[in-house]
Amino acid sequence: MPLVWAGIIMFGGSLAQGAIGFALGLIAVPLLVEAGFSLSQAVALTTLAIGIQVIFGAWQLRAHIPWDDVKPAALLRFLTVPLGV
Repeated sequence: MPLVWAGIIMFGGSLAQGAIGFALGLIAVPLLVEAGFSLSQAVALTTLAIGIQVIFGAWQLRAHIPWDDVKPAALLRFLTVPLGV
């Protein structure tokens, strides 16, 4: 039964994310914790769902992405993320 609740919660959060561009984590994490999942499980589920959605959206809009502007920022982000972890 917890997996059914997780599916319903993630579906509702994904609808909000798709409609307004954010809020999957804001909606899903507290509800998943209330449904009995640990905080780390809730964060992992939402991170996976958000990652899939962002990759799919970026793939669909790849022709409109200004890659010359994005590459330096992405490289800097990949190099500095370990410093914050």
